[in-house]
Amino acid sequence: MNVTTVQISTDTRKKLGSFRDYPRETYDEIIHKMMVVFEKIRNEGELSEETLGDIREAERQYSGGKGISTKELLKKLEA
Repeated sequence: MNVTTVQISTDTRKKLGSFRDYPRETYDEIIHKMMVVFEKIRNEGELSEETLGDIREAERQYSGGKGISTKELLKKLEA
């Protein structure tokens, strides 16, 4: 597998790390997951205004420290 170096800000690196589903998940794996989600959204057509509003609200909440990881969410759902 060929690899390359990509420069990102420290904040972006920290945010990428917060998307880890397990401790040793690589940034490449995280970015790949994000691309799969993005492609799925793009291929399904445009998002409604309500959905876009929900996404913006989720981004505000996450930026404000109110987000949880997928791992934490799964633990809550199992309880």
